[in-house]
Amino acid sequence: MMIPEIYPFWEQSKSKTKTMIEDVIPYYLTGENQKFALDFVAYLRTNKVKPTWAVQNGWTGKYKGKVLYWIRLPQVKSPLDEHKPSHAHFDRIKPSDAIHWTKSYVITAYLSNIENYEEIIQVEGLQNFVMDNVHLCKPGRKDNCDTKGCMPGESKILFGKEMKGLCRGDLYATMTAWFVNPNDDEQKHIKRLLELEMQARK
Repeated sequence: MMIPEIYPFWEQSKSKTKTMIEDVIPYYLTGENQKFALDFVAYLRTNKVKPTWAVQNGWTGKYKGKVLYWIRLPQVKSPLDEHKPSHAHFDRIKPSDAIHWTKSYVITAYLSNIENYEEIIQVEGLQNFVMDNVHLCKPGRKDNCDTKGCMPGESKILFGKEMKGLCRGDLYATMTAWFVNPNDDEQKHIKRLLELEMQARK
């Protein structure tokens, strides 16, 4: 069977081998995206929240027994599923970013205790970074919103403002922020958010 070049490692979902994310990243990401992703993974390992393989091209890290983040690379169900790729995780690609979703990655931060560090986020000027990337419920997302009864999402007060349509169809039913192809500065902000979340879980 010929495996399309853009879909290496599709067999992860049927294999008992828990693939290391560092081995997979170079097959999808190039240039600065590859560097930033590898640097971020190294940071996670150094801080003892290493990424562990969970699903095809998906790795997760836990802290205090609960999920702290996910990192996802492009997914397909099989090499023959070229017309049904799983690109929902990459719907936040920046308008200025010419990188196609098959060459992208996304970091999902699970901010379960954000109410405990909202003030710190505001003091450090990160509230817009969070608000611009929170995961909203979207019609047509049959993997989550439509089939799991999520629509129209939930409302939550964030930084003194009502945020409507927060998706609750995510795994573990908690608030998440999705960051697609984050650059070096954006990764620094993500690291800070993860640190604050870990502190809030102690």
